[in-house]
Amino acid sequence: MWRPRMPLPEGKHLKLRVLCDRTSIEVFGGEGEVAFSNCFLPDAAHCTVALAASDGGVHVTTLCVRLIRA
Repeated sequence: MWRPRMPLPEGKHLKLRVLCDRTSIEVFGGEGEVAFSNCFLPDAAHCTVALAASDGGVHVTTLCVRLIRA
């Protein structure tokens, strides 16, 4: 399983913007101070997205998911 690591800005609140399509993912942390992108070729068995924290818990206050069909 692919598990990227990305240093994020410290603080009580963290804003993430995640853009994901069929073959790539881009993650922006804070107000764009940190950015990460990766291309991949998934198979049909791997079509899920997960968010995890390695140190401590996470409290998500807002989550918006949009499905855009071309």
